[in-house]
Amino acid sequence: MWRRAGQRDLLRRGAGTLNSILQRGQIASGGSHCALYGNHTSQRRASPSHRALKPLHGACTPSIRHVCSSQDPQTSQSGLRGKSQLDATPESSVALQLFSTLGLTTFSPDDLRAAFDRLDATQSGVVSASALRAALRARAQTATNESKLEHEVEEMSALLMRRALESGGANELTYEQFRHSVTVMAEARDSRIWPIAMTMLVAGVAVGITTPVMPLLVRSLGLGEAQYGAVVSAFGAAKLLSNVPSAVLVDRYGRRTSMTAGLCVISLSTLALSFAGSVETLLCARAMTGVGVSALLAGATNSVADISTPLNRARMMAPMTVAFSSGTVLGPAIGGGLAGVGGIPFTFSTVAGLFFANAVSTRLLTSETKPAHQHPPRGTSATASSTATATPPADAATAKAAEDQPRGSATQASPQKHADAGGGIYSALVQTVRQWRPLLRSSEMRGVLGLNAAYWFALSGTQMTLLPLMLADADRFSLTPAQIGGLFAFQSAVSVAGAAPSAWLADKAVAVLLLWSIGGTLLGSAPTAHASNIVGMQNRAQALALMRTAGDVGLLSGASVVGAAATLIGSEAAMQTTASFLLCSAASYVLLRR
Repeated sequence: MWRRAGQRDLLRRGAGTLNSILQRGQIASGGSHCALYGNHTSQRRASPSHRALKPLHGACTPSIRHVCSSQDPQTSQSGLRGKSQLDATPESSVALQLFSTLGLTTFSPDDLRAAFDRLDATQSGVVSASALRAALRARAQTATNESKLEHEVEEMSALLMRRALESGGANELTYEQFRHSVTVMAEARDSRIWPIAMTMLVAGVAVGITTPVMPLLVRSLGLGEAQYGAVVSAFGAAKLLSNVPSAVLVDRYGRRTSMTAGLCVISLSTLALSFAGSVETLLCARAMTGVGVSALLAGATNSVADISTPLNRARMMAPMTVAFSSGTVLGPAIGGGLAGVGGIPFTFSTVAGLFFANAVSTRLLTSETKPAHQHPPRGTSATASSTATATPPADAATAKAAEDQPRGSATQASPQKHADAGGGIYSALVQTVRQWRPLLRSSEMRGVLGLNAAYWFALSGTQMTLLPLMLADADRFSLTPAQIGGLFAFQSAVSVAGAAPSAWLADKAVAVLLLWSIGGTLLGSAPTAHASNIVGMQNRAQALALMRTAGDVGLLSGASVVGAAATLIGSEAAMQTTASFLLCSAASYVLLRR
């Protein structure tokens, strides 16, 4: 008996010592309940040891703070469930949801300060864990039910507090800890980019395979520069007309569905090329390809925009563009070999199968990145909802008021309004075009759009139209498919690895391609990344659609204009004139930005 009493006394003293340590702030307290001892004492009569450990209900260790809740002890089991769900949820997804809930857009010092002030309701300069959860709960209004809302809030608050602890914080969040934690998370690269990059890699290989084969198909049909320019323009026109519907459908059905559907359409159009025996068939097949490419790029670029921030967007765009360029390095050499072995129909059939396999793998391997707040409520028009979420505020005051509202509340009235107006693609197209007007008022946006259009004008007129015909022309270079594939593969390799490793290949013809590809590398992803940074998150989908539209205007006009010019003044003079136009466009962009 004496021994048992001594053990109880020793246990009480040990628990009291531990409780005093907790109260000194070395381990977080503040009235939250920990899931560690949860419901053990409530389900049976407490033993002395349980009574001694009861003070632990008021505190939690840092290692398990993320499973704590401000609710009563009965919520401890849900806290444990929240921990397992948090471990299963990608941290990058939770971070992006946190940024959206906080209303962060530019991640500038002023933007970060304003976000912290919205959390610091007492203006004391510090935010406790319970105050953080309360503030996030007040702004996170996108969950479909209360339990999901609580789970999302727990995920976001746990992530932010854990990051603050890693930066040397305690049980309260200061502005410096908040700024450092958010910046680190915003700069990190999201791992979901790699399946998207793999999709673009395979697409690049497939596109590269057709590069040395298209001139042979064109020559076999007896087409000249102007006619081939019309074929390229058919691709550009179809892509141009599909951009707005693609921007609408990518918000209605999701990014992954858009990429998968685009790849399937490209597969069918490429298969049609293997049976092309006339100019009309070639025009229809290339137009179908334009529709598919529009859907593919809409899904891919919006996916990258969804999972990136202004602090890492260029680095997030880079894997996608580098992967596509890497594919175009491998593709031409493969295409030249296939054309030499199996002929033109066999090559196009192989490419069609490759695109279809890419569509299947994209559906299985990529994840849907569409933000949760863009999913329309039940009973409302999906198209209307998607366009409403992209509607820009009328002025700065409206934008500020919308920013201060809880997330999801700013667009509650708009979806129903547009749904009552008729919904459907046509009304969405009209609304989308209206949304471009505020974007076009920005001089910076107009400059980027003009530069992008000029680049695609030159690219489609020279590299897509004149260069393949010049390389295959018997009176000029008279290259075989394998040689054409090697030249285009070298040009694409510069975009990936730079000029130095390929310098030993340089001769008179390759030196021109070398300089050409260096310029293409500089203009590859920078305009798109810059356009994403200069608009808010709500306008990003439409800004990207506007960028693609500007590029397609250049592609459409460049192929037809330069092709017609080559027929009149010769291919060499048309090349030189296009180069002068691109140089003047770049100089104008630089001068207007000063």
